[in-house]
This record gives sequence, structure tokens and C-alpha cells, in this order.
Amino acid sequence: MRFASRDSSAPRLAQLVPMGSRLLAGSAAAGSLALGWWWYRVTRAGVHEVAIPPDSALGQQVAASLGGSGGCASDAFACIVPLPRGVQLAALNERYMRAFFTSPLFRAERAILAAAGYPSTDAEIAVMRFDRPGTDRVAIFDLTSRSASSGLDEALYSWSPSGRTWFGVRDGPNAHSAELLCGSAILDVPAAPFSNAPLGEQLKGALAYSFWPLHRAYGQLLLAEARLRLPTGNSPPES
Repeated sequence: MRFASRDSSAPRLAQLVPMGSRLLAGSAAAGSLALGWWWYRVTRAGVHEVAIPPDSALGQQVAASLGGSGGCASDAFACIVPLPRGVQLAALNERYMRAFFTSPLFRAERAILAAAGYPSTDAEIAVMRFDRPGTDRVAIFDLTSRSASSGLDEALYSWSPSGRTWFGVRDGPNAHSAELLCGSAILDVPAAPFSNAPLGEQLKGALAYSFWPLHRAYGQLLLAEARLRLPTGNSPPES
């Protein structure tokens, strides 16, 4: 007597289809929540894109990079904050950088960098005045310059031979406000298309330009988190 063999793969496939659908739906929901949270924080803080001031430390290095290799990945964002009575731009910039480096989001980045061998602590940042180039350092971010001129107090950090992060505070639209600035750049990236560049430079350019849209969103959120941790009028900062 011959018995028909039963194909057990069909029931398993039938089980996998709804599981896959639920996984996709969950991923879509999580992505929507993350996007909504990003939009809420950035909008609440009033973060918007601006041009890198050409006379700033970052602006000069970006211009030199564009005039050299012909390419550079860069961005800058800003938001307006109240300027407390009697507080100078330099003091506000110190508070701003401290709020930035100790924000919950940047703490997560610092934890990753600490695991890679670049530790930093809130206690170190709490006493740092961000005014000693070559000495002040947060994880991989080395302060390379700090200066003030023409209503702008700025600090430039390097985190690789070509990586830059920049903080600035300049006069706001009225006497009782100031503008927080945050910029980043990867210098000496070949201008696209870069098919004639050496292979190493092609890879550098491909990584920089493909990664930059994500970095722009991340940079806006970091600025928003720092902004919301600074005092606003009579409202206390977020912890």
C-alpha cells in the first residue's frame, strides 16, 4: 500500500507570511514614531538650516577644502534663544556646548565612543570651560580653536584628520536674544562625480555623501536637544 507524502512546508509558509507582515507593520510603526518624535523636537526648538558663516573658523576651512580637492560635505543649523540679562555670548556658548555634550542623545554617542576606547564623563564636561585648544577634549572631539569677533563666539573641534564639528553663538534678531549655531564638515572629499579619483578617495567620497543625509537629521536633533536643555525665560531647562 502506498501512502501520499505530506508536504509540511506549506503550513510553515502559511505561518511565516503573517509573521512577516506583523514584523513589517511593527517596523513601519516604529519608524513613524521615531520620525514623529524627531519632527516634534526639531520643530519645538525652532531648528532651521543656515549657511556656514564664511568668516567663521569652519567656513574658512570649508572654503579651503572646496578650493583644494573640489569637494566637501558640510551643513549648519541654527535656532534662536533668549539671552539672559548680563550674560555674554562667550558664557552662553559655554553653557550651550555643555548642554550639547551632556544631552541624553549625545550621551548615547559618547557611550559608543567610550566602548571604542574614547571615554568621557559628565563630571569632566561639567568643569570644562571649552577655552583651551589642544587640551579640552570630549571623547574624540578635540578643541582646536576658540575665538570671538564681530558678534560671534565660536569653537571648532576636530574628530579626525578631515572631520570637523563647530559651535557658535551670535547676536540674535534683538538685544534680548541670541542665535545658537552648530555645523559639521568632512573636508577634502572629492567632488562628485569622482570616478577619476584614487580608489581610497572614491570610497571616502561615497561614504561621506551617502552618510550625510542621515547626519543632517541627527545634527538637527542634537541641536534641538541642546536648545531644549537651556533655560527659556522663566521655564526651567529639560533635564
